[in-house]
Amino acid sequence: MSYDADPHSSDLPDAALSRLTPHSISSMSDFEKELAYFRIPLRDLKTATNDFAEENLLKQGKSSDVYQGKLQLVIGRDVVIRKFSSTHPRIHDFNLWIKAISRFNHKKFVCFIGFCDEEGEKMIVMEHVVNGSLHMHLSTLNCLQRLEVCFDVAVALKDWIEVNGDRSDWYGIGFKIMLDKDWKAKFLVSFEPDKERPDWYLLGKMFLEVLYGRKVTNEDVIQVKQGYDIIDPYLKKEMLRDSLSLFRDVITICFEKPEDFENFGIIPRLTEAHENQWIRQNPVSNFISNQLLL
Repeated sequence: MSYDADPHSSDLPDAALSRLTPHSISSMSDFEKELAYFRIPLRDLKTATNDFAEENLLKQGKSSDVYQGKLQLVIGRDVVIRKFSSTHPRIHDFNLWIKAISRFNHKKFVCFIGFCDEEGEKMIVMEHVVNGSLHMHLSTLNCLQRLEVCFDVAVALKDWIEVNGDRSDWYGIGFKIMLDKDWKAKFLVSFEPDKERPDWYLLGKMFLEVLYGRKVTNEDVIQVKQGYDIIDPYLKKEMLRDSLSLFRDVITICFEKPEDFENFGIIPRLTEAHENQWIRQNPVSNFISNQLLL
């Protein structure tokens, strides 16, 4: 598994520790020491966003606002800052959120940079993901990209569950799927109160969206279970029949909510579907590779 549960792996440990005195460290609980590695001063976030200027506001919501900024603590890194309202229905879980995401450093998750809890403000800082959410690009991704997205998401969800367990409430944590500069999928931990918690049913629903090239409804899910075919015409034309069949198998498995998904081969099926599709779209490269092995 490619995660690192060491909180010292943050991008900010040296900067955070430099603001702590020996006395303050000795008086901290283990939990407070763990969080100290990720604490970012309010003044630094104000500088990063030009005092939370309107031109840096990406999204305004009932329970939080989202800003973009450039954080000098990490060499001018582009970041996204979620600034929570005191009326957020799960704001009492703020420390639990930090604890959960700070312990999970995974290449398929949007990187957690740090947090701020000063002067009544509560904020979480994440890396900025260049290409935004998956939903913005559902209709434009090619076959290989769609299969890669599904594979990345399945691996990330598997690893998250193995580390954090299949908790009933997830501390109010939900997820969004983002696409980085290389069009690779990354999980973004979301703290919006209306987000559904991640599970294999929702994974199947996301796979349907990739297959159809649009957002799907619960009615779409019912139609699929009844055998209706509403696949994106582009995919039906471009994707190998074997790859498409494997993809459909994966969706069916997700909707059956397996207790141990590894026994049902979700990830191996996605891997095989991607390899088959890659060979079809890269025949010359595949021929050269085979010749080198002779």
